[in-house]
Amino acid sequence: MEDFKLSFTAIGVTMTVFFIVSGIGQAAAGFLVDRFGAARILGAGISCFALAGILLHFATGYPMLIAVAVIAGLGNSVFHPADFTVLNRHVSQPRLGHAFQFTALSGNLGWALAPIFATGIATAGGWRNATLAASLVALLALALLFWRRERWLIQSASTGKI
Repeated sequence: MEDFKLSFTAIGVTMTVFFIVSGIGQAAAGFLVDRFGAARILGAGISCFALAGILLHFATGYPMLIAVAVIAGLGNSVFHPADFTVLNRHVSQPRLGHAFQFTALSGNLGWALAPIFATGIATAGGWRNATLAASLVALLALALLFWRRERWLIQSASTGKI
């Protein structure tokens, strides 16, 4: 807030933009998952998060912060349509409840640990470096998704379930 001389209201608007885009985008992401597949849409969402972090690192003013909120909101919008599709297609019925719970727990832990991660890096190296570190985490997740894509395609073709 100090670097951009913003009020709490202005920062609140960026959060509002993030959640509006995320909420509207979630409905659209469901259709895109059905059309293009969960892995592709999940990859696009993770890419949006990586891009948002990089753009935030270079942000010079409030309009860029709003653009980052839009891109990050698009990234956030894909998770539930994509992960629920992956779980339903790749996990057997007896294990499905456990898989959904593990996904929910993982997501909540991510939301809880992200501020600790970012604050630790920001304290040591500044908030701009923390945004790059967050982008690196997103890029590592994208690399993992890309690496495991063959398994997803094979299981989808054979309707094999875990």
